[in-house]
Amino acid sequence: MSPAFDFINDKNERFGIYLHIGGRSFIELFKGNPEQSEQKQSYKHFCLEVDDIQSTASELRKRGVDVSEVKMGSDNSWQAWLSDPDGNRIELHQYTPESKQNVGLR
Repeated sequence: MSPAFDFINDKNERFGIYLHIGGRSFIELFKGNPEQSEQKQSYKHFCLEVDDIQSTASELRKRGVDVSEVKMGSDNSWQAWLSDPDGNRIELHQYTPESKQNVGLR
């Protein structure tokens, strides 16, 4: 694993890191406390890269899945959110030429 980029807040403090683990795969880690979360889970979500986030979200909605609106994330990647039947959060991600993830893919 190698660091790809950090998430920095307005106080110039790192609150998360992206680790490149090979190919087009990353692990995204954020500071947090599972004991303070409602579900007491050790992770908040997992993320899946998609080729066309608008059509993916549209197709999932047609199948009855509640998917958030697509928006641009702070990493310059498109994102949308949904939950599986057990309430686990899933992020859909589409990279752009300006995505911070592209640094790790070069």
